[in-house]
Amino acid sequence: MQGLKLAIRSLCLLAFATGAIDMVAGVRLLIAGGGRLAAVADDPVLNSQVGFWGAIWFGFGVVLWRASMHLRDEVGLFRILCGTTALSGCARLGAAVAYGLPGPVLTMAMIVEIGAGVGFVIWHAATLRSMRPDALAQAS
Repeated sequence: MQGLKLAIRSLCLLAFATGAIDMVAGVRLLIAGGGRLAAVADDPVLNSQVGFWGAIWFGFGVVLWRASMHLRDEVGLFRILCGTTALSGCARLGAAVAYGLPGPVLTMAMIVEIGAGVGFVIWHAATLRSMRPDALAQAS
């Protein structure tokens, strides 16, 4: 279970870092990631939205970290969070199909979101199935 917790917390650190940067840098982070947004870099509505979603992403990382502390007891919450992560990657995939790939940074984010969202649920379920009942009590 420790390897799974470490992998989950790595994703949380990514959420903390990128969420905080989104809150501070706004659209400029998207431009640095390859977005062709120079003409709207100072748009207050777009920067407000990027900052808002950065805060949501940061908070998502906090809740996921909390769930990773109690993986046996927080199965439902953990699966909802992983499902949300995979769904966000699918939303990126839909945008990529409709509008083209967003560049290497966000394409990698899409792959990580789908892969981690699905992979963590599978890994978690396999880990819980393989544990002895007495070890389950100590795993949370």
